[in-house]
Amino acid sequence: MSETLLLQERVRADRHATSYPLIVVGAVGFHYSGAVVATPVDAVYGIPLAFVIVWALQWRNERRTGVGAGNDETLLMAFGVFLVASAFSLYTWQGLVPRRLADNVWFWRLVPAAVGIAAIGIRQRSRELAVWGIVIVAGLAVAEAMNEWSWDIGWSGSSVPYRDLVAQLTFLAVTIAGAVAYRRERALSES
Repeated sequence: MSETLLLQERVRADRHATSYPLIVVGAVGFHYSGAVVATPVDAVYGIPLAFVIVWALQWRNERRTGVGAGNDETLLMAFGVFLVASAFSLYTWQGLVPRRLADNVWFWRLVPAAVGIAAIGIRQRSRELAVWGIVIVAGLAVAEAMNEWSWDIGWSGSSVPYRDLVAQLTFLAVTIAGAVAYRRERALSES
């Protein structure tokens, strides 16, 4: 590997440029993909707030270690994710698309998480983040396709919708990938 690529990898590791977005967005998406009770903050606001949290974590890291100046673009991406989330929940948007797509409000409320992860990945030239954005969309699409089915749990007398289960597993995988990336970044930073 060239010295430039090694330095770039080291700076990304010091900033936790991959792990913070995956952990935070994965955990927030996990919550919204299967929340049984009405949540105090709707997904339209919660998903963009996750990106504000990512920005705050990176900003704190920048102030503490001096690495990562210029991460304000994550805050701008949070604003963009908010606009995308808002557009997907507006009645005007739902009137412009075919009825079949507009009926999948649940799906469209979680897709902005993938848009934000992919945007950060593209901006940082991180294939890993871009791929996880695609994984989120694919997982949510599979979950939405399984909307009609559920898993009957015999011992409790209830059932779990496959849509929620697949979406939760998708966001859980994102969170676990973030934890693995965090350990890798810590090891690289400490070396």
